[in-house]
Amino acid sequence: MVITHIGLGAKVAKLIDRKRTQAGKSVVALSNESGIPRATLIRRLNTGSGFTVEELELIANTMGTTAAALVTEAENTALAASSGEVA
Repeated sequence: MVITHIGLGAKVAKLIDRKRTQAGKSVVALSNESGIPRATLIRRLNTGSGFTVEELELIANTMGTTAAALVTEAENTALAASSGEVA
């Protein structure tokens, strides 16, 4: 059995990227709307290196939610996946 640990930063990045795609927004559009430089946003999304709290707040505002809600949803989605539930 292989156990893979994915950090919270990577989980949040995956969630943000999924929500961005579902909303039909490009990375450039999210960058422009949030004020986060495109290169920084791409690096955070691709590496899962973790967003700063300020960046999470900017993205959450752009997506009509809160930073806390994004983190909670990322954690809940990961928990559901690890227990075999459909998220």
